[in-house]
Amino acid sequence: MNVIYLTTAMRDDDFRLLVHLATKKPNPAGQNFHNKIIRAISLKDNIQVYSIVPSFEHIVYEGNFEGKSVIDFFYFEAPKNRFKRYFSLAKTIAKTIEGRFDYTRQADTIIVYDSLNIYLAKAALILSHKLGVKRVAILTDNPNNISGVTHAYVKKVIKLSRTADGFFSLSNSLIDLFNPHQRNFAITEGVVEPNPRSFPLYNKPYIYFGGALYIKYGVPALIAAYQMEKPDYDLLIAGHGPYEAEVRAASFINPRIIYLGQVGRAENYNYERHSSLNINPRRYNEDLDKNSIPSKMLEYLAAGQPILSTKQSRLMTLFPNDVNWIETGDNMIGIKRFFHDHLDARKKFTNLKLNSAEANVLSKYGLEATARIFHSLLSRVLHNDQRL
Repeated sequence: MNVIYLTTAMRDDDFRLLVHLATKKPNPAGQNFHNKIIRAISLKDNIQVYSIVPSFEHIVYEGNFEGKSVIDFFYFEAPKNRFKRYFSLAKTIAKTIEGRFDYTRQADTIIVYDSLNIYLAKAALILSHKLGVKRVAILTDNPNNISGVTHAYVKKVIKLSRTADGFFSLSNSLIDLFNPHQRNFAITEGVVEPNPRSFPLYNKPYIYFGGALYIKYGVPALIAAYQMEKPDYDLLIAGHGPYEAEVRAASFINPRIIYLGQVGRAENYNYERHSSLNINPRRYNEDLDKNSIPSKMLEYLAAGQPILSTKQSRLMTLFPNDVNWIETGDNMIGIKRFFHDHLDARKKFTNLKLNSAEANVLSKYGLEATARIFHSLLSRVLHNDQRL
């Protein structure tokens, strides 16, 4: 099959450039997730990737990158003017792809797109009509859970994708929201790749958190609990976000708190692989719990090191004995209590649940497993086969 993939993900080299040089740091969560989906699809199907890039940074520009990597990419620059962006970007994307389209592949072509991006969802709808091909929406989150968006945005996102021909979703609740017509769908809780064996980048024992620096994701709770219980491990924090200034301030006050800034995927995997304890401190939220699981948790499970996490219903069912679960709803109290109960007199960890899930999580959520799930979904959508 032939896949036209609409995204904001870039080639790895370009994303690394943005991480190091951009004034406004890009979000690695979407990049990493869609990058893995793209590579998974490429294992069984032909794929061309069309991506909206932040050209205003003057680092990555519009252009065709066919032949420069294993997977062909084409970048679109979003107009700086909000009015032009809203009214012209989707049409520009659709027109460009239409001009490059090979109509001899029409019968086995499907458009796959990121449903949370309105411009991509609009472009997918326009292209579907112009090319006479079907659409599959990727559902990663409920738009109501996204910070700083308007009610109009939420309604538009849902409306644009409810007419898609198929859905690839991270949860049942997202299928309930986006798929009232009971069209073809596939569900997987995430995608993970092997965490390679490597020499450690940091040579002292440490606790690790990598992710967006938001209050709601538990970063203040983690720092507070660490400061109070004083485990004999450095605390390494990677990522960026609104709470970055406070993390920097904490690192100035306490030299054992190390702020790494935003790190690349390979560096993040290395820190996860060699950590004494990987932590997910995100406060439990019922809506988030229903709609998705933290992608970092699958990465942590694949890293093979001990994990401490606030509760997550689906993962607690799948991996009850591979994670040190915090049952209390208050993440700061839960982390503090865990440190208190699992540090010996020398402030070293003791009686931790070990993480033995690496092989299992790769078998269930690895690129090969995802490729099979996605290929099956695309085949069912193409042939109007409603069997699950």
